[in-house]
Amino acid sequence: MRLPNDDSTNGWSAILPPRTPRPALQGDVQADWLVLGAGFAGLAAARRLAELRPHAHIVVVDAGTVGNNASGRNSGFAIDVPHNIGSSLEELRQAAHNQALLTAGMNDLELRVAQHRIDCQWRRAGKYHCAVSPAAERTLQHHVDELRALGAPHELLDRSALAARLGTRYFAAGLYTPGTVLLNPAALCRGLADALPDNVTLHEQTPVQRLDLSGGKVVAHTPQGRVRAPQLLLAANGFAQQLGLFGSAWGGGDVSAGRLWIAHSPAHARAAQPPGRARGLGRDARQRRDRGHAALHRRPPHSGTPGV
Repeated sequence: MRLPNDDSTNGWSAILPPRTPRPALQGDVQADWLVLGAGFAGLAAARRLAELRPHAHIVVVDAGTVGNNASGRNSGFAIDVPHNIGSSLEELRQAAHNQALLTAGMNDLELRVAQHRIDCQWRRAGKYHCAVSPAAERTLQHHVDELRALGAPHELLDRSALAARLGTRYFAAGLYTPGTVLLNPAALCRGLADALPDNVTLHEQTPVQRLDLSGGKVVAHTPQGRVRAPQLLLAANGFAQQLGLFGSAWGGGDVSAGRLWIAHSPAHARAAQPPGRARGLGRDARQRRDRGHAALHRRPPHSGTPGV
């Protein structure tokens, strides 16, 4: 089985103080929910499940250490506007929906960073999308038209205005959007993990070597133990294929819509799901699954909107 390889080259983590990982899972553990993966998606899903089900026992396992996974190695910024919106009414409607989700998620994360005093160098710095060639300027203008249609805040800057802000006259034009956040993603992952609710147990350095989805329960086998739970929430992105879930096993009768849920960060929406419709699930089952996704993100009174 191919597992994540930590080559110790994550600079975001290397500049942080040393951290002691949560203990690896040992022995047999019984849970109400098992979350596989402790990146942005897994941590957010576990936190939201814990808020919606305060009496449930939620176990999170990760093959590596928090902050050294894909989430902790990203480029260090979060954007609140979608790319490549399109021009049709349906595409604009979907883009507006995506932007609302992105903005709500970032606002919620900002609140949690402040609430838990997560030192991740969170800073709303905005983003400059710049053009050098005439062709790139035309692409930039198309993006301006999309943002205008969405009603999203933006500024189109010429060479002189850009030079005043960036200190270089290299770019002919630039599009500035104010919502982008700069941050240390490894520090954010660590802080979110350390701030998980009390009914969530996190086990690091606990790779799942085999999943048994038969017999009405999920059983995850790890090097030193196993977890049994009636519900599995998968947040391992591409590594889910190593467990056979997106191969032939996905189409088998063992995968039940009531027991297997898929969580992903918005940037990995396509990578985290099999192509086409969800194989192995009938229409009614897919609708139940989709309602379940929505339930994870349903907002009770006086609570924050879930982030990623």
